[in-house]
Amino acid sequence: MNVFPVSVVLQIGDHVSFQVLNVYLPGVNEVLETLTEQVELVGTVVELSDSGTQPKMFAVVEVDADQRVIVPADKVSLITTARPPRSSS
Repeated sequence: MNVFPVSVVLQIGDHVSFQVLNVYLPGVNEVLETLTEQVELVGTVVELSDSGTQPKMFAVVEVDADQRVIVPADKVSLITTARPPRSSS
């Protein structure tokens, strides 16, 4: 699996992975009811949230059809991007 550097800015539609222990909301304890904190989850960024004056500090990630979690953007690894391929012109 190719993982892009953290310096890549996330956007909606990006496919990402992250460890359960980095989940901000819902609380890690809620998520841990069925998983351990070392488990790596995979999902799709569906929203980005600012923190005060800092843009895109949190990613809302859909991990399955009925669960979304909020993770600090610097704690996710980009697997594939939703960005269109660059034009060679």
